[in-house]
Amino acid sequence: MIKFPDYSKATNAAYETLIEYKEFSFPIGIFHLFRNLNNVRLYTYDQLMARFGISSENFFPSSDYGYNICDPVKRRYIVAYNSKKDETTVRFTLAHELGHVILGHTEDGDKQNKEANCFARNLLCPIPAVEGFKVMTPDDYQQIFYVSEPMADVAKRLACNDRYYITPKNYSNYNDHVICNIYGISMAELYGLPKEYNELFA
Repeated sequence: MIKFPDYSKATNAAYETLIEYKEFSFPIGIFHLFRNLNNVRLYTYDQLMARFGISSENFFPSSDYGYNICDPVKRRYIVAYNSKKDETTVRFTLAHELGHVILGHTEDGDKQNKEANCFARNLLCPIPAVEGFKVMTPDDYQQIFYVSEPMADVAKRLACNDRYYITPKNYSNYNDHVICNIYGISMAELYGLPKEYNELFA
């Protein structure tokens, strides 16, 4: 049986992650998201080598960018990345690996990598922000979301696809939080209610 990537699940998981961990500014604070995950240990390649006493001559990572090691029983992860890459590449690498973690991947195949890419794209370049800021060109993507040129090109090309998969609830919820963050108002105030009604939006 052929298993196809679940782009709807990957897309919405990105927005649910941003909402859960209250990440509403730009560019997205990828390290902030990792700091909130109790089941993940994040290492640079250099830190990983030092921690486990591996010399650079004997360190052969499965990717020159980053990878994760999963304990499928305890659902715990080690995420390692190459900090010598440029910052935008590191940001995408970490967003991709975070996708594997959030989506609960315990295998590393084409399906899982396509879902992780979809998650990363929506995490770093959220569609409500793309539409709200009227992001039109790859250069706009690079400047607002601090992503690489290839990432910007892909995000722009697949924006309509990504928009299709977002549930109305996740689109509205995330968009409302971004507006509140930009203007420094509460969710209750956004809807014309006194601040004491904020607990309704928790």
